Amino acid sequence: MLKDDTSGQVLKDGSDPQNGPVHTVHDASRASDAQHIELARQLETVKFDLQKKTDALREDRAQLQHVEKLALIGKFGASVIHELNNPLTVIAAEADEIMDIACGGQNDGLLIRTSARHIKDCANRVRHIIDHVRLYARKDATDPWDELDVNQVIKNALLMVKPRLQQAGVNLRLSLREKLSPIWGNGHNLESAFQNIIANAADALVAAGNCEDHIITITTGEGIEACISVTISDNGCGMTENVRNHIFEPFFTTKDKGQGTGLGLAITKNHIEEHRGSLEVSSSAGKGTVFRIKLPLERCPQPTRTPKPGS
Repeated sequence: MLKDDTSGQVLKDGSDPQNGPVHTVHDASRASDAQHIELARQLETVKFDLQKKTDALREDRAQLQHVEKLALIGKFGASVIHELNNPLTVIAAEADEIMDIACGGQNDGLLIRTSARHIKDCANRVRHIIDHVRLYARKDATDPWDELDVNQVIKNALLMVKPRLQQAGVNLRLSLREKLSPIWGNGHNLESAFQNIIANAADALVAAGNCEDHIITITTGEGIEACISVTISDNGCGMTENVRNHIFEPFFTTKDKGQGTGLGLAITKNHIEEHRGSLEVSSSAGKGTVFRIKLPLERCPQPTRTPKPGS
C-alpha cells in the first residue's frame, strides 16, 4: 500500500492521486525476465543456424578431399598397376616352376618349398597394395586418430607414387631419422598431404625438361621445438613469386585444363593445420622447391562434427 504524498491518505488501489498508477519493482523484474528469455531464444536460433552451416561446410570439405583422393588415384593408376604386375609376374613364374617339377616327375621338395614361399610373399604384397588403395580411396571423414610414426606414414604415401617416380626417371632420396617420437593424428590425411606434395614435385621435375638428375629428397627429423619436421624438396622448375603466393588457394592451378583440380595443396595445408602443424614453401623460378612441414608432438584434439541441437 502507498501513501498520498500531499495528504498522507492511503489509497487502496496503490495509485498516486496526482500522477496515476505506480509501477512496482515486480513489474520491471518481469519485463527484464521476458527480455532475457527472448534474447536467449534468439541466441539459440543463431547457434542452431551456425551449427547447420558448420556441418554443411565440413561435409563439402570432406567431399572435396574425396574428389582429390580419387583424382590422385587416377593420376597414379598406371603406376599402381605396374606395382601389382611385378609380384604377379613372379607368381606366374614360380607356379610354372612347380608345374615343371611335378610334370617331370622330380621330387625336389626344397625347390617346391622355395617357390611356394615366393608365391606367398608376392601374394601378400599384392594384398597389401590393394588393401592400402582401398582404404585410401574410401570416403570416411571420421577416421580415428592414433599415435603415428611419421616415417611409416611417408612410406605408405610412397606406396602409390614411387612406381610413377621410377617411370619418370626421378631419383628418390630418403633421409628418415630413426626412432622418431610418435605424433597424434590421422594417418590417411597426413598420407594424402605427403602424396600431394610429392606429386607436385614430380610434375615440377617433368616440367623442368631434360636435366642430368631429377631428384626428390625427403628428410625427417626431431628438434628441440617438440615437433617432427618433414622436408620435401626437388630440383625442378621452381615457382615464380606470384605462383608461390597463390598455391594454397582452392582451385588455383598452373596446369593445363583437365590435368589438375587445383585442390591438392589447399587440402594439404588444411590437413597439416588440423594437426596444429605448419606448412611453408620456398621456391624461385628455375631453382627447385622446398616444402617444410612441422607437426607437434603434443597430443592435439581430434576434429569432431558439431553436435546437432538437442543431441
